[in-house]
Amino acid sequence: MWCAFFLCHRSVYVCMNSILLTFLKQKTILMKMPLLFTLPLCLGLTFSSQLFSGEEEIPQYVSENGMVDKGTYNGYRRFHGTCHACHGQDAAGSSFAPSLVDALKDMDYAAFTKTVTEGRQATSASGAVSAMPAFAADPNVMKHLDDIYRYLSARSDGVVGTGRPKKIPKKK
Repeated sequence: MWCAFFLCHRSVYVCMNSILLTFLKQKTILMKMPLLFTLPLCLGLTFSSQLFSGEEEIPQYVSENGMVDKGTYNGYRRFHGTCHACHGQDAAGSSFAPSLVDALKDMDYAAFTKTVTEGRQATSASGAVSAMPAFAADPNVMKHLDDIYRYLSARSDGVVGTGRPKKIPKKK
């Protein structure tokens, strides 16, 4: 269960790898760690490196009759909790940041993840510099990155319009 929790959350995966690299550089710490902690940590690295080696599954939205699945709906909520301040209402862009509805037409999941986690700096033809901060340390973004991607993909594909999407009702 412990490893499954870590494998499911990208932000924890990033933290776990950072911790392991620190431990590997300081071998004395590994010698002092109990086997019960070291073994699951090493297993987590082994399985997570297989899962996140570029062969990971791309999050997909689900849409039925103009309604979206729970993950896509959560992506809407998370986007409007953090990202909309710069990228505008409904990801349509603003004077601070570009439209993600348009950007996701040419951006794959790996590039999206890299941009969100590492940030990006760009210079326009006029010489103006714009920067997107890195969100790797923000659990409000990283824990829900797949859901945010689902929402933005649905917006980009024209499946979700402006405003709060309706959720697909739970099946009884």
